[in-house]
Amino acid sequence: MTEIVTHQPASQTQTKYIEPENTKIKNIQKEVNIPEQPQTSSQLEILQKMIEKEQEQLEPEPVEIPKPAVQEKKTEPVKEAETQFHNPYMTQQEEIIAWNKWRSNIQNRIMKDSQIDYAPLGTMFLFTFIVDKYGNIANIKVECSNPDYMNIARDKVKPAISNLQKKPILNFPKGTQRTSTVVTGIFLIGTQERYSTPADFSDFERVVY
Repeated sequence: MTEIVTHQPASQTQTKYIEPENTKIKNIQKEVNIPEQPQTSSQLEILQKMIEKEQEQLEPEPVEIPKPAVQEKKTEPVKEAETQFHNPYMTQQEEIIAWNKWRSNIQNRIMKDSQIDYAPLGTMFLFTFIVDKYGNIANIKVECSNPDYMNIARDKVKPAISNLQKKPILNFPKGTQRTSTVVTGIFLIGTQERYSTPADFSDFERVVY
């Protein structure tokens, strides 16, 4: 009698162990929920330095504006000769008196030549003008305290001043170093005519020679 031996395939003889699905899911969840390790302090410092370096490169470098040079101005002392009085014909006090007399004469001449006889009592007429050493008159200005009689100032006082152009009365005191002077005057309509005197004036102009 013949013995027949049968062999089963190896696949049938091996046992497979299948891990339960719930176990796999649990393991996957564990892997996902693992928290990340925080960066160390040294890494944060390196990152901060890198950011600061980038900002420095982006910011424009300050431009230094040079300050303008200031030149010190030196004031030279006034020479004594420039302030000295230069009139070979009279002293400084004598020239002041001469100018006061010159102004008084012009004031009286203008008041007389204006021939104002019909303005109300108390009306004042004022005038000012410039005279140079050649007798030329410029910048004549006249005013009246009563606006209703301003026409008299224009028609009588101003022509009286203009008529003095180049007249000897405008000749400057002898030896003076002035090249021009300002003349101002005022007169009042009253019951009696009163002319000025040199004492009514005080020459105050100062001349730098």
